[in-house]
Amino acid sequence: MALKITELSSILPEGAAWSGEIRRRMVRVAESIGLSKEKCSDVALVATEMATNLEKHRAVLPTIRYGVTESDRRGRGLLMISEDRGPGIPHPEQALRDHYSTAGTLGGGLGAIRRLSDDFAIHSETPRPRGGFPGTAVVARIWGNDRSSVNLFDCEALTRPKQGEIDNGDGVWFGQSGDSLQVAVIDGLGHGLGAKKAAQAAREGLDGTGRLPLDALLDRLHRALQRTQGAVVGILRIDLKDGRATYAGVGNIDCRIYGTHPARPISMNGSLGVVTPRFREESFPFEKGDFFVLASDGISTKWDPADYGKSASPLLLGSLLLRDHGRPKDDATVVVGRIG
Repeated sequence: MALKITELSSILPEGAAWSGEIRRRMVRVAESIGLSKEKCSDVALVATEMATNLEKHRAVLPTIRYGVTESDRRGRGLLMISEDRGPGIPHPEQALRDHYSTAGTLGGGLGAIRRLSDDFAIHSETPRPRGGFPGTAVVARIWGNDRSSVNLFDCEALTRPKQGEIDNGDGVWFGQSGDSLQVAVIDGLGHGLGAKKAAQAAREGLDGTGRLPLDALLDRLHRALQRTQGAVVGILRIDLKDGRATYAGVGNIDCRIYGTHPARPISMNGSLGVVTPRFREESFPFEKGDFFVLASDGISTKWDPADYGKSASPLLLGSLLLRDHGRPKDDATVVVGRIG
């Protein structure tokens, strides 16, 4: 499984020289994770193009998100996301061609970003009939290692702290035992350092659990978290060989399955480590082409994947859910995984 976890930070425009500051900051991050000189040069170009595109097109509410991606197979990489709420691009594929421009420039920006990136995606919406400006998101990632082979299961986890906080009280955990994969989203109660410590304790409690039944696993976590301020947790187990998935959760963790057999299992009320909760497992088919979304309550539940098209990759869908439905007054985490 190619699990990729990225904790994101944001940069908002500040003054006329913000594109230069973005470039310098991205290069510093790239150097800190050991990217080669050539890769750092690519990072500088991608960051510059993202920032200048936002500036030239007078983007509405422009934002650059970035973070170091940790992968169990790819090592480390730098993820950069350019977002705005502007009028959108009518024909994104046409905009990726060299020399195409609507701003009187040379028209090489988006095409250059795609060529220099190991992972790339773009989503853009023009105004809908009922009004509003959906805007554009450009996602680019540059890895330190060479490309790896395609994996059967692709999974992206994106997380960020509450606006104004340094410590992130959300967390993600992954485990594998043979053909059985497990992904958990953890939300430490409250915010700040105490919530972060609770999430870390939950991750440590999940290590080495193998194929322990999920209800027994959650009961074990409940006892372990009694020394913390508590957390809510949702765990999804996928058996690739049998083509089935099992979910169990406590608290406000949202789990959704899309594809041949759509499902929306329910997390039980309660908080691990605080009040003894009830546990319930739900099992359902999970086949090639299906995908799941796990999210903390920092992501609003008022969304539909149809809003973003059927071809959205886990990385792009996760980025858009965080942009469009992330609550700024809470830590937010979304995990998207797909078979095939």
